[in-house]
Amino acid sequence: MKHLIKGTFLVCLFFALIPDVTARTLYEFKEFRNHQKLHTFLKNLQGQNQQSVAMHEIARTPGGLAVTVIEIGQNINDGPAIFVGANYEGITPLATEAALYLAQFLIDSAKYRSQVKWYILPSGNPDAAQNYFATPRLKSTLNAMPVNIDVDDQTDEDGYEDLNKDGYITMMRQKAPDGDYRISEEDPRLMVKADMAKGERGMYKLFTEGIENDGDGLFNEDEPGGVNPGINFPHDFQYFDKEAGLWPGYAPETYGVMKFIYDHPEIAMTITFGESNLLLDIPQEGKTDFDPNRIRIPERLARQTGLAPNQTYTMELLIQAVSARNPDIEITENMILGSLNLGPEKNFRKNDIAWYEKLSKEYKSFLTARNVNLNRVVPEKPRGGSFELWSYFQLGVPTVAINLWKPEVKKDTTAVHQAGGPQSKRTADMEAEKKPTTEKQTLDYFDQNNIKGFTDWQPFKHPQLGDVEIGGFIPFASNTPPADEVESLLKVQIPFVASLSEKLPRIEIADEKITMLGAGIYRLELFVANYGGSSYPTEMGQRNQQPAPVILTLDGKDVELLEGQQHTPIHQIGENQVRKFTWVVKSEKPSEITARLEGRVIINQTRKISFGK
Repeated sequence: MKHLIKGTFLVCLFFALIPDVTARTLYEFKEFRNHQKLHTFLKNLQGQNQQSVAMHEIARTPGGLAVTVIEIGQNINDGPAIFVGANYEGITPLATEAALYLAQFLIDSAKYRSQVKWYILPSGNPDAAQNYFATPRLKSTLNAMPVNIDVDDQTDEDGYEDLNKDGYITMMRQKAPDGDYRISEEDPRLMVKADMAKGERGMYKLFTEGIENDGDGLFNEDEPGGVNPGINFPHDFQYFDKEAGLWPGYAPETYGVMKFIYDHPEIAMTITFGESNLLLDIPQEGKTDFDPNRIRIPERLARQTGLAPNQTYTMELLIQAVSARNPDIEITENMILGSLNLGPEKNFRKNDIAWYEKLSKEYKSFLTARNVNLNRVVPEKPRGGSFELWSYFQLGVPTVAINLWKPEVKKDTTAVHQAGGPQSKRTADMEAEKKPTTEKQTLDYFDQNNIKGFTDWQPFKHPQLGDVEIGGFIPFASNTPPADEVESLLKVQIPFVASLSEKLPRIEIADEKITMLGAGIYRLELFVANYGGSSYPTEMGQRNQQPAPVILTLDGKDVELLEGQQHTPIHQIGENQVRKFTWVVKSEKPSEITARLEGRVIINQTRKISFGK
């Protein structure tokens, strides 16, 4: 029997041997690419590699821009695929460059695409991404869809203005006894919301830079555009967030991504380039909002199932009861949760977290070996309605999110806390209060590196507010590296991203065993192994019963199945796991049976098995 690769030594050795191949034929960074230059790059890449590269327009933005996926490996007939999406919120130009660099890297490095297809979306929100190149520069996540954000029968009537003509839309602060903000004790340039519970008083009001255009007393409350495709995905969709859209998939960009993925069930992993990083900020196991063994049901559901509303039930029993009343429908745990209004699942599963922890160690080791400083500002958490949460919780495939750059911070030199006891807890709480905020860490980075990332507050005579000060963080400065660092950042990190193809499930028929039972009857045992770097599906996928299982099929004219199914679904097989499947067959004369292992996420295979020869 083929042996499974086990142990951490070979895994570490594998990552140590990943070559630092540099994309060499087309990619060159001079400046961040606007939409036109982005598509010129993609067309040139496709034109030079017509046999293996294709382009798919999956949507048009409300602003009329194409949302394009580039397919690398169109010549691969079957097997798994990886979907890479970048810059869904339109505020991370580095993410788009990373997607282009990855595309070129894969073309130059056949190792990572010989048996894996890649779908790469370089810009998930092209309308908002254009703001980086606009004058004045504005950091906004909204596409160009007209939306009546302030519900006043008008759209896009109260946008921003560059009042001090510095080329940026920043902030205005106005002294006011009824204000909600105060000057931060960390740094007088920073504003923080006053905490009434701590006896703090607000002394300032904050506004985005501009004037009040529509006479409703609000400033810049209905800017041009209206939906953020990056938070318009179904999982944990925020219905009361004005940027999220009216319903999941409302934005054409989001709908296009969802449709493309559902149309390509061979996608076995997703990768996101954006603001979050699930390898540096590892998901934690949380507590559920209910006890799955003591669920109380409303009277409506009780009438439908014949159960009592004044008792509690396990989730398993509820699924059985609802299934009995709906025999033609496959009832899942998520359907029960939805009917009970318990909300979407928000906690990553234990086994999946262990996978993230293992991959995180490999990621950190990979970067540390290449002298990358990992002591940086903490990346953003995935937002409700984001692609990465939808991918993990609803698609059931391994989901990786990577933020490629944050400002470096000084290493924390505070004393190590002694373990245990109330004193150490008090010390930890005190140190946590002293720890600089991410805004302060970002300001320190600007100061230490002489980077213009913050505009100091300057007096301005506002036509409506009177005396104000204008200043604040310059758009994109806190999440976009200096141009001279971009290509080196990508050269170091993209090889690791490409190597994630080795983490896909790799399911194969590993061995067979035939035992003669007499009178032409045999016991057939087939051993199926997962030689890949992740379970199929994930633990969350097991719960959601997504994606479709791999099927093991037996075919033979002169062989009769006495026990076992002709088509056996393999619903779950863990990383480095072997599962045994058993049949009893009857073959009165020498004959042959064909075992086929088939699935959209694997390379299909067959094995000939002989009886009585």
